Amino acid sequence: TTGFTPDGLSAAGAAIGPIAGLVEDGDGRLYFGQASPAGVRRIASAYASLPWQDRLQVPGDGGETLRIFDAQGRLREERDAETGLTLKTVDYDAAGQLASVTDEYDRTTTYERDGAGRIAAVVSPTGQRTRIAYNAFGQPETITHPDGALWGLEYDAAGLLTDYTDPNDHTTTFAYDSLSRLIRDTDAAGGGWKSIEYDLDPEAQQVRYTSAEDRVHGYTARTDTETGVRTSIDTSPTGGETRSVSDPLARTTTTTAPDGTRTRTETLPSAVPSGAASDSRTTLTLPSGLTYTSESAHTWGLADPDDPGSHVLLREITTTNGASWVTDYDPATRTQTTTSPEGRTTTTVLDAHDRPLRTAIPGLAATQYRYEDDRLVETRQGTGDDARLTTYAYDAHDHLIAITDAEQQITRYTPDAVGRVTEIERPDGAITGLDYDAKGNLEGVTPPGRPEHRLGYTPVDLEDDYQPPSVDDGTGAIARGYDKDRDLTQLSHALGPQIGYGYDAAGRLDRRTTAAGETTYTYAGPTERIATITTPEGEVLAFDYDGALTIDTQWSGTVNGQVETDWNSDFAIAAHIINDSHSISYDYDGDGLLTQAGALILARDPDHGLLTGTSLGGLTTTQGYNAFGELAAQQAAHDGSALYQVGYTRDRLGRIRTKTETLQGQTSVYAYDYDLAGRLTEVRTNSSVTGSWDYDANGNRIGVDGVANGSYDEQDRLLQSDTPARPRPSAAIGYIIDGQDRRIGKTRDGELVQGFLYKDQLNPIAELDGEGNLVSVFVYGEKVNVPAYLIKVDPETQEETTYRILSDHLGSPRLVVAVETGAVVQRMDYDAWGVVTRDTNPGFQPFGFAGGLYEPETGLVRFGVRDYDPYTGRWLGKDPIGFEGGTENAYEYGSSNPLNTIDPEGTTALTGAAGGAVVCGPPCAVLGFGAGVILTGKLIDWMRNDEYDQGDPNYGGYTQDDENEALDLSNTLSGYETCEQLEEAITTLRNRIRGSAAWQGRVF
Repeated sequence: TTGFTPDGLSAAGAAIGPIAGLVEDGDGRLYFGQASPAGVRRIASAYASLPWQDRLQVPGDGGETLRIFDAQGRLREERDAETGLTLKTVDYDAAGQLASVTDEYDRTTTYERDGAGRIAAVVSPTGQRTRIAYNAFGQPETITHPDGALWGLEYDAAGLLTDYTDPNDHTTTFAYDSLSRLIRDTDAAGGGWKSIEYDLDPEAQQVRYTSAEDRVHGYTARTDTETGVRTSIDTSPTGGETRSVSDPLARTTTTTAPDGTRTRTETLPSAVPSGAASDSRTTLTLPSGLTYTSESAHTWGLADPDDPGSHVLLREITTTNGASWVTDYDPATRTQTTTSPEGRTTTTVLDAHDRPLRTAIPGLAATQYRYEDDRLVETRQGTGDDARLTTYAYDAHDHLIAITDAEQQITRYTPDAVGRVTEIERPDGAITGLDYDAKGNLEGVTPPGRPEHRLGYTPVDLEDDYQPPSVDDGTGAIARGYDKDRDLTQLSHALGPQIGYGYDAAGRLDRRTTAAGETTYTYAGPTERIATITTPEGEVLAFDYDGALTIDTQWSGTVNGQVETDWNSDFAIAAHIINDSHSISYDYDGDGLLTQAGALILARDPDHGLLTGTSLGGLTTTQGYNAFGELAAQQAAHDGSALYQVGYTRDRLGRIRTKTETLQGQTSVYAYDYDLAGRLTEVRTNSSVTGSWDYDANGNRIGVDGVANGSYDEQDRLLQSDTPARPRPSAAIGYIIDGQDRRIGKTRDGELVQGFLYKDQLNPIAELDGEGNLVSVFVYGEKVNVPAYLIKVDPETQEETTYRILSDHLGSPRLVVAVETGAVVQRMDYDAWGVVTRDTNPGFQPFGFAGGLYEPETGLVRFGVRDYDPYTGRWLGKDPIGFEGGTENAYEYGSSNPLNTIDPEGTTALTGAAGGAVVCGPPCAVLGFGAGVILTGKLIDWMRNDEYDQGDPNYGGYTQDDENEALDLSNTLSGYETCEQLEEAITTLRNRIRGSAAWQGRVF
């Protein structure tokens, strides 16, 4: 292009004006004379040459790797940019064609060729063959996976791909214009891009995408030829514009979102190896002016002083709002030490492949890892008799086939040809069968002792049909419909509710229709953030935002109230303000750990950060832990007078084996037994058996105290059970539900008697009486699922009284104590399943077993989207996310292990949340580094709360009527079809979290 581009910019597309002369210096650099402005200029490689003359290193993967090319331009090696480790070696045959690729573990993938020199098969290091066949023009026509799944491809006369057909015989088509540009992309369900239009004017390039549902996306980009500044604008179907301005001379990029949030990233001057990550600073400014700043700085050295290419990262400093996390690396010992702003350290010893061999945090047991070739075969935490050893076994194709846990219990897996698990055998011998379609969608689940559940999919792999075992003319079946943009439009339950979903012109959900009427949604300007939700009953939720942060939530209708949220510059909650009258402030240490909530002071261990004690006025608590970070002891006292003491012993799986509890001067000792499936089978109190339970193969309770009790249909629905006498309401109890499916009101015979305001999706922050008066404020501190204390407000005098809630390891309130006097105003006792056996002040506060909302008039406990019945030990409703919940029995509570699990959302049992590792309970199939990644045909992410901020009203939780989020999660994770893909994903996760505090105490 004629013109002038300043020095230092990319030569590609540069404006260089009329050339007066051109010469090459022999080292690949070009010099040319330019008349206007006059001078001699040079074009040279942006990358440094290696010491040898015939090779060049080029950064790849965003600077994480270095790719080494030979003089013929062929890739020869790929190295880790930080460590210099050779990740890949590429070999060629005599004809110069790709022959093999050898990875860092000396595993070789080979490429077989046909007589024409084309790749006919790709053979994995373990011998699995993917075959490629060609058409008469030499273009790939079919690709056949090791399991026989076949992909077909077709082309036009110009050689452009026009069709590809998946193994389920579903075809996606493409169309092009005369310049070979894609103008239409039609998926197998008729969706995709209906049209793609281009306007590639030299001054500005524009592309306009129109979806099959006529939702228009736009992209515009223009580059200033004098300054090199590039401006791009992404326009969403809402009309919202995301504007990005990149200045190559200033080395900055500034992005402005539709809501006004600005993100500025600048590359800082630094001496870094070619291709490695540069020092940088990112500043994020919200519309209010609240600013978050993060900087990264790197110090590099040479692993081998005689090798100028042996760059190694010696120190990385990440500073957020002035608080620095420092990671130092010692090449001699391959030890990485991360020091937090508070001085807490995590030390990790790495092997030659940059994998952790040992990870340690002071005060906790170190974790060691052992590998064979590329496979993790052993994790060990702790030493001596208390060591927890987990081993992993693989077949000849490197597919995981067995995990032996720390109690020597073996879970076995049967993989198919591409590594998908087709059978899971638990330690008790129960077997779950899994079946897949040709593309790898999970289409059948056969629970232990039960018939198969079938799942069907649309041509674009969205679940559209669920058929449980046949009972009562198809009861339980679910059908789903979608529009061409893959949005859910219909959810139909056989013999049950029919739900419709409607969308605005921009594709945002604007109505949900049920038998009760329409729930409507409006949005904040051209964003995806919900402004209001109005239920058919007239309950209105309204939200206000500062960028992506929710700063105000208001309820109006039957229940009225407001919760405002203040945020600090770390985007952590600084305060909640309820009804403009009560404020709860929060403080954090330099590591971001909570140190004060309202008047509650939280003390933390200086080495590992676990909570060691709290104080609220004269009431104090202390906590102690075992070497694995699990709660071992807890005490509470008022002015030195003991109120509550409890101690735990645990087995090698972290399960509680004994509990010694002293409550108001009375001591009891409890012992617990479990079966090979991890289900609670017996409780002994002071050496006497006080409860025992038997189960069928799928976790249904069929015996209590040695007596047969409970019968179930093929869908695990309870048909008959003899339960102890339970509370019966003396009036008709009803509930008012808000637009986020939370219980915000209780009625008795139609009269409002209680209301709740929430701080997030799950946790009430205030209680109202039937007149709408504020009567209680809840302050959360040491546990996420139950308040640490409450403030009672007299609605007439506004006099306030503070009470400490002393809860057990699950979050079940045991004592409620007046902070000023130390008087116990409520005591609650429970059996192992959460049945309340003593309540000295029913209704004084609303929390019960495991921190759920307890209804004393029925004995039920509300967790998230479902009601739990502790008398039967089951959920009343089926898990709305189905098998995504990690169990084959959709009614089973906590994997029948109520002593060691909690389920705040009512969808997924979490183990160890009260002081140890959080892992999914049995019978999950566990892969990777310990536990936490679940395979039941698809990966299930137990860290669902990390994906959906429960404080964000746009996260509505999982409900019986709205399964959009579950579907999105399923589709997002369904791509992991082989163990190889799984291992890659786990490696990525491991590298992301390695050296952080989260690595210790959790097994990934």
